[in-house]
Amino acid sequence: MFKRAILLSSLVLNVACSGSDDKNSELEGTVSVAGVVEGLTGEISIYVNGNLETITNNGAFTSPTRIEENATYSVTVNTSSDNLDCLVTNGSGTAIGNINNVTIVCNGLAENFKAYNLNALAFQEEAPSVLTFAFHLIDRFTGTAVDSIDKSNITDYLNVLENGSVISPRESFLEVDKLSNYNAEYQTVFVIDVSSSLFNDELTSIKNAIKNVIADPVTQESKLLPNQSITILSFDSEVDVVIENSQDPEAIIEQLDAVQIGGNSTNLYGAIKQGAEVWQNEISLELLSYGSLILFTDGVHNSDSSSTSAALNAAKGKDLYFIAIGDEADTATLSEFTATDNIYQLENFDELDGLLQSTFAKIKTYEDGLYVMSYATPKRSGSHTLTVEAIDDYPCTMSVTPSEEAQLDNSGSLDNCNDSFSDDFDATGFTDIEAVLTLNGARTTLVPEMLWQAKLRWSRETPVFSWQIKACRGGLEHQLSDDNAAITFTRTDPDFAIGYVSLTEEITGATTDSYLIMASKQSTINNKFLFSKDTLEEICGN
Repeated sequence: MFKRAILLSSLVLNVACSGSDDKNSELEGTVSVAGVVEGLTGEISIYVNGNLETITNNGAFTSPTRIEENATYSVTVNTSSDNLDCLVTNGSGTAIGNINNVTIVCNGLAENFKAYNLNALAFQEEAPSVLTFAFHLIDRFTGTAVDSIDKSNITDYLNVLENGSVISPRESFLEVDKLSNYNAEYQTVFVIDVSSSLFNDELTSIKNAIKNVIADPVTQESKLLPNQSITILSFDSEVDVVIENSQDPEAIIEQLDAVQIGGNSTNLYGAIKQGAEVWQNEISLELLSYGSLILFTDGVHNSDSSSTSAALNAAKGKDLYFIAIGDEADTATLSEFTATDNIYQLENFDELDGLLQSTFAKIKTYEDGLYVMSYATPKRSGSHTLTVEAIDDYPCTMSVTPSEEAQLDNSGSLDNCNDSFSDDFDATGFTDIEAVLTLNGARTTLVPEMLWQAKLRWSRETPVFSWQIKACRGGLEHQLSDDNAAITFTRTDPDFAIGYVSLTEEITGATTDSYLIMASKQSTINNKFLFSKDTLEEICGN
């Protein structure tokens, strides 16, 4: 693999072109053309007002071609350049002054370089000797989460060390699973700034954008995942709960429609704090709790009721996205809470619906790229340190995009970028592991179809699964996968169904069981009496 060896901001562009020495001098009445190139492998040819020039390095550049003041200018890429696809931004206009914002982005970086941000979500110790670590691995070129990691290639992406020494993947049963393979609880929190700087039609635009990602605007069919719940908060000087922990699109939309414009104070920090506290990033082999927050604002924090530090503490390690609308939105403050790639700024509300759709698409990559790594440590006493390191070409002390370069220039560091994660664990009382059988999938859901997956952990045996399924109440059908490792349930009753599953792995003798509740209404899911073990056992005759 070809690698860049030095910081992007320190690279010097080599430009070769024909012409007289006058072109390289700062002639009176002329201006310069400059900018940044990234994604270059090899070289490309560009035209600056028709003059052919060759670029051989990534980084900042200044063209030797000078443009007469007030004349038009044009920077284009020769389309035959080394089979690279390149996009030119700010490549044309009127030369009122020196032109320094031309950006040329080519597709070479993504194919030839790796630069990651290791986003740690949670770490936990479990009996008898299991360590679990939930994380995203963010591609810093694209701003999206890597979604191609599995047990076979995890060591291509991450180094896992105990006390500075790499663990043995085979001896420790090192493995990694996606969010979709767990009994996950996934929370999406929408937070809406309703301070009086907002107009009613603008608030309506926000409401409609949220509705369109929750349910199909024509059929009203839910777009939510089987394990996904929605919480909506609104804020002015106070933070109000609009609806909490709901999977029911009809109920969510009904409460959303009731939100109104409020007072003239903006308690931004309080809203971030309360929104981030809706969920906790927690993991175990049986359950994963995860969420994301999307906050809409058109102003700055001007309330005295909440502090920055309290909001930062609540938001630490969580996925936050901000949609900042208009000129008064305080994006500098928002960047303290999340990566700049997660802050979207709009000039007007007409673009809001499309932006929220694209934001949700990005969030989906984070769902697909949320992993739980687990392994059985051989340590049996004392305090030790687990370290997980991203394997890439560029650490977080080096920039790989123009926005990162600007951050380094302004503050000397990259916000929310981490090369590694470390935490201590106490191995006192740890014992050897035994084979464990798990059933992964949401236990309660409003969707009519649900997938559960069986997994045998801490064993090198090829599992042989034996299923026993009982439809306890309502219409419930099931279909086993061809490899017998997964089961799909379909609720045929229009309102409600309960199922029971008992699973055995024949070689190891490991067993597990669980109940499934599938309903059409949130009130059924919220019925705590129905969730009691005694009630479920009575209904299913266990």
